[in-house]
Amino acid sequence: MAKSARAVLDSLLPSFKRFPSLRLAAINAVLFLFIFLVPAACSDRSQQVQKVAGDTMGTKYSIQYFFNYSSPDARDIKKAADILLDDIENKMSTYRSESELSRLNRAAIDKPIQLSSELYLVIQRAQEISVLSEGAFDVTVGPLVNLWGFGPDIQAQDLPSEQQIQQILREQVGYQYLSLDVAKSSITKQKATYIDLSAIAKGYAVDRLAELMLSYGINNFLVEIGGELRASGSKAKGQPWRVAIEKPVLGLSGEHNVLEQVIDLNNMSIATSGDYRNFFKIDEQLYSHTLNPKTGKPVTHHLASVSVLHPSAMQADALATAFNVMGADKTIAYAEQHQLAVFLVLREVDKLEHRYSSRFNELALQSAR
Repeated sequence: MAKSARAVLDSLLPSFKRFPSLRLAAINAVLFLFIFLVPAACSDRSQQVQKVAGDTMGTKYSIQYFFNYSSPDARDIKKAADILLDDIENKMSTYRSESELSRLNRAAIDKPIQLSSELYLVIQRAQEISVLSEGAFDVTVGPLVNLWGFGPDIQAQDLPSEQQIQQILREQVGYQYLSLDVAKSSITKQKATYIDLSAIAKGYAVDRLAELMLSYGINNFLVEIGGELRASGSKAKGQPWRVAIEKPVLGLSGEHNVLEQVIDLNNMSIATSGDYRNFFKIDEQLYSHTLNPKTGKPVTHHLASVSVLHPSAMQADALATAFNVMGADKTIAYAEQHQLAVFLVLREVDKLEHRYSSRFNELALQSAR
């Protein structure tokens, strides 16, 4: 644009010498181009969604956002996101043998272990949800997850015996056997517990990515990690971010998903937990990866998926798992008592049925109609 404007001025130079009054008019015309037309051309970029994506936590992450004149290049955002997510995995992954969490799982009983502020925060929040859900959410179910073949260890070939289940429940499982010291940001294990944060760490990472975008002054974005999402602001021309809840079809790949419900996500997070992705079948019996911490076995009710709306993706992530353990009736009762937005899909004999809390109807369904 600058080069072409200069060419125009050069071509008019002879006329400027003969008619000096033309010089001021030409300068004003060029200023008009730069003041009005150039910003208008650049503003088109603000209406185009920018995308950043990569791998993390054994799944994919993506960030969609709209251009901000002060925001860094997309390559810089991706670099910052990758560094952030790698740091979270180094603290919270059970798949990395030298992560902070893996070292904690190997630590001795009755010995206070000081934690990083990030890991302490996530475990502290997990403990709070465990208390509120009366143990339906419990990050110490890691040994049971491994026993059933859903963890980082070798996949189980046979069903575990009742004796194996009861032994692990007795010797290793129980959130109440984790003692936190707020003043020292430390934790003491009173049993040989093995902590698994897979039901809360992704949500935490989504929140951290959202904070990263806000730190760049980018207010209109949608962040996603493995199906957990958080939206801020809006899309182009004030349109809301629209997201879909999958139909819980057993064994259906996420690359060929089927939509069950579409909602508007307004400055909110959504997390879904279900039985349709990570499971196995033996003798036509389905065994879900969601384990009941009290029985040590996969849940057996008809609740196929639970979606939770919450300002915090970490909170939504953990609550979705807790509700998937609790079942439909207890979930709806809890959601109404605590004014939580939840959407349930129940698998009946020949169809899927919906149930949802009044808060979900208020936040999501009405706006999407």
